[in-house]
Amino acid sequence: MSVTAQLEAGTRVQAYRIESFLGRGGQGMVYLAEHVHLGRKVALKVLAPELATDEAFRRRFIQEARLAASLDHPNILDVYDAGEADGQLFLAVRYVRGDDLATLIQREGALAPERAVRLLAGVAEGLDAAHAGGLVHRDVKPGNILIEPGPGGREHPFLCDFGLTKQVATSGADTGTGPLTRTGFFVGTPEYSAPEQIESKVLDGRADQYSLGCVLFQSLTGRLPFPRDSLGSALVAHMVEPPPRATDVRPGLPARIDGVVQRAMAKSPSDRFPTCVAFLDEARSALEGVPGLAAPPPPTMPAAPRPPLRPEPSPLSPMPGVPIPAPPVTPAPGVPLPAPPASPVPGAPIPPSPTPRPLPARPADVQRVLRQAHTARNQAIIGLATAILVFGVVLSILAVVTGTRVRRQLDEWRYAPVERAKADSAVRMGWIGIALVVVLVILGAIFGNTGTTNG
Repeated sequence: MSVTAQLEAGTRVQAYRIESFLGRGGQGMVYLAEHVHLGRKVALKVLAPELATDEAFRRRFIQEARLAASLDHPNILDVYDAGEADGQLFLAVRYVRGDDLATLIQREGALAPERAVRLLAGVAEGLDAAHAGGLVHRDVKPGNILIEPGPGGREHPFLCDFGLTKQVATSGADTGTGPLTRTGFFVGTPEYSAPEQIESKVLDGRADQYSLGCVLFQSLTGRLPFPRDSLGSALVAHMVEPPPRATDVRPGLPARIDGVVQRAMAKSPSDRFPTCVAFLDEARSALEGVPGLAAPPPPTMPAAPRPPLRPEPSPLSPMPGVPIPAPPVTPAPGVPLPAPPASPVPGAPIPPSPTPRPLPARPADVQRVLRQAHTARNQAIIGLATAILVFGVVLSILAVVTGTRVRRQLDEWRYAPVERAKADSAVRMGWIGIALVVVLVILGAIFGNTGTTNG
C-alpha cells in the first residue's frame, strides 16, 4: 500500500477495501470502504504517514479511539475500528450519506432558526452524554457535524471526529499536559475555541458549549462570530472581544437570542449554561415562532394628531379669515338711529385687557439673565469636556491593560508577530492618550484660573 499517494479503488487496508475517495482532512484522507467480511460500508480515515512515526501521537490516537468507541449515543458517530496497516494509522467510523453542516451553510447560507436549533439540539444531547462520561470533544465545529437525510425530509445530526477528545482529569495527575499532550501543541480550531482552551487551561464540557455557541451563531447568520484574516487575530478576538450579536447580522431574529448566544460564549466558563442541552432549550424558547427568514414587520407609528377643525370661510369673504365689513344701515323714514355705546363713566374701573403686554425689562434684569445664560453655556462646555476626558482616560487605560495582556500571551506562544506589533502599538497609543489627557487637564486649570482672575 502506498504511503504517500491517494489510495486507489480496490486497495486493502486490513479488512477494508477502498471503494472511492471522499475527502481530505487536516490529518489525512477519508475514503468510502467496505468491510470484506461483514459487507458494511464505513468511512475510513487514513492518517498522514508522518503521524504514525510520532510515538506520542500513536499512543494518543489509540487511546482516544478507544474513548470515542466507548460513547454510545444516537447523535455521536459510531467508531467501529482503529489500527495500523503498512505504517499508516486508520480509523473506521459509520458512513453517513449526507453533507456536513459547514457544507450546508456554505451552500444555503443562514439556516432557518427552527432548523438550526433542531439540528444542534441533537448535537447538544450527544455532547452532554460525552461530558457525563468524562469526555470533552474540544473541536466542535460545523465540519464535524454530519447531517444524514431521512424519510419525510427529516435530518439526523451526528457529531464526529472524537479523535481530539480528551478525557477529563479525575485526579491531579492528568491536567492536559501529560504524555498524551505535547507541550505547545494547540488542539482545536481557532475560529471556534473557548478562551480557556486557547490559554491551555484545564477543560470541561463548558468549553464545548462555547464552541457550540459559535456554531449556532454561524448557523443563524451564515458567518463566523469573529471573522479574521489570521490565526493570531482569531485567537485574540475569542479572548478579549465581547460575543457578537446575531441580530446585528440578521435583524429579523428576536433580540432575546443575542443574550442566549452571548451567555454560551461568555469568557468565563462559570457564566455559561450548566449544560449544552440547557443552552439549546433556551435558544429554542428565544426563537419560538420564528420559522424562517421573515422580514421584520414595519414599525408601528403612532397616529398623527388630527389638526383642530377650522371654521369654513364665508363664501363672500375676499380671503379666508378676513371678515366682511358690515354694510351701512339706512334708516327707514321716521325711524331714529340707534344710540352709540355709552362712554365710560369718569372714575369707573377699566376692565383688564385679556392679553396684557409685558412691561419692558429693566437693564439690571437684562444683565442678570445674560449672566445666567453665559454661566449655563460654560457649565455645558465644562461638562462635555469632562466627559470626553474621562472617556479618553478609560479607553487609554483599557488599551494599555489589554495590549499588555495580549502581548504577554502572544510572547508565550512565540508566533503571530503581526499581532504582537499591534499589541505594542495599542500600549504605546494608550500611554500617549493618558499623557495628552493629563496635559489638557493642566492647561485647562491654568487658563481657567486666568479667566477667573480677569473676570
